[in-house]
Amino acid sequence: ATTLRTSAGMGIKAPSFLESYGESFFAKGNPDLEPERSRTFDLGLEQRLFGSRLRAVLTAFHQDYRDQIAYTVVDYDTFEGTYVNLGHTRARGLELELDSRPRPWLAILGQYTFTDSEILESANDFSPAYAVGEPLLRRPRHQASLTARLDFPRWSLGATAVRVGERADSDFVGLGLTRNAGHTRLDARAHVRIAGPLQAWLVGENLTDATYQEVLGFPALGRAVRGGLRLTLGGAAR
Repeated sequence: ATTLRTSAGMGIKAPSFLESYGESFFAKGNPDLEPERSRTFDLGLEQRLFGSRLRAVLTAFHQDYRDQIAYTVVDYDTFEGTYVNLGHTRARGLELELDSRPRPWLAILGQYTFTDSEILESANDFSPAYAVGEPLLRRPRHQASLTARLDFPRWSLGATAVRVGERADSDFVGLGLTRNAGHTRLDARAHVRIAGPLQAWLVGENLTDATYQEVLGFPALGRAVRGGLRLTLGGAAR
């Protein structure tokens, strides 16, 4: 009922062609970019309770990056932009996951992530967002989600609430905007088996019509609902 897990890895990511040789004035390529390098490790403990009807997982992680590639504006009068290496950055934190099935037809999943990130060395002098001691962009310190799902032979219904905390960001146009407010989003989905291989599905996204920005300056879509039919023949869905 108790499992201890750990993993470690090293990686390298070469700059993309556009990051190195792009010709757009607002995102010029930088042929001097170095590849990103990373070292990561995590340690986790999983515990199953009540005949595996409740599963709890706690994981600690640490991520170390060298020469992380980031976008920046180099001239706030003309908005000329390019890509740079940040030098040395890191992110570490904790993840908690609770997975419960109190009834055969009811599943509940909760997740929470705490992330502490920091720029340790920076070779960029253009944007204060990349100064030493600043957190990494668009990585919320707190993020959580809660999902509930009903599962029956002919139909299923589920909903997920996601809370994303305030995070560091930048307008990159010299307005001095450095924070992106947190937001809460609610999604839902339903699935019904009509007859044999024919199924109907319905998905609702951002049902509360929350106003938020995943990236500062780019508003997310409002409430959206879509549905359709799925026909499965010979094991393939159409």
